Amino acid sequence: MRFAIWQTPFGHMGALAGAAGLISLTLPMESPEDVFRELLGKGEPAHEDSGYFAGLIRALTNYFNGQELNCSCQLDLSRLTPFRRKVLQAVATIPYGQVRSYKWVGESIGCLRGFRAIGQAVGANPFPVLIPCHRVIASDGSLGGYTGGLDHKRRFLRLEGIKIS
Repeated sequence: MRFAIWQTPFGHMGALAGAAGLISLTLPMESPEDVFRELLGKGEPAHEDSGYFAGLIRALTNYFNGQELNCSCQLDLSRLTPFRRKVLQAVATIPYGQVRSYKWVGESIGCLRGFRAIGQAVGANPFPVLIPCHRVIASDGSLGGYTGGLDHKRRFLRLEGIKIS
């Protein structure tokens, strides 16, 4: 396992990867210590390797500077349930600068009544920003929830030029 922690305009972020690819990415946090606890708090042994994550760090830096995210990281989805995998794969198709509803996610995976489970899957996204869960909103146009807090969600949407009332 390897990890990296770096500074962004929105706060410190971190990434953890194993042999099959990226395992998790944190949302921006206040301190590198918070990021370290989030990434490695379960006691998995890992070594710091910023070079391994150079492409990811560059892509996220560009994103936070207002460019469309362009990252070809290998994501390790093996720790996710099949349902969560389907939800996140649908969310991953939401284009930059656009939003979709939880209902849309449900329809796209053939789960017309599982909005609570869809919300939980979106909320447990181990790859925020890369899989743009911030682009999922309520059917009435309100923000809905966001694991990292609605301030982060608003900032990401504004960064992409999305106007939310």
